[in-house]
Amino acid sequence: ILAGNDCWATAGSNYLDTSGDHYKIERAFIPHNYTDFSQNDIALLRIVGQFQFHQYVSKVNLPMGRFEDYNAHIDFAGWGYIV
Repeated sequence: ILAGNDCWATAGSNYLDTSGDHYKIERAFIPHNYTDFSQNDIALLRIVGQFQFHQYVSKVNLPMGRFEDYNAHIDFAGWGYIV
């Protein structure tokens, strides 16, 4: 679990130092079986406050209910990196 004054998320931009909305990360949850960039390469971030939605930032609609087919193939798009 990560947290601290140096943990920030940028939304609405591909660049950290120019534009976009910046949010302080309250907490980051990383899978216990994370192995660098290939396995379980995902985290759940809790930010301080709420995202402001606009032309470059929007929500993702998730399915309602439980998803129990653990062997299903799922396509997901996104990008990011740790500086």
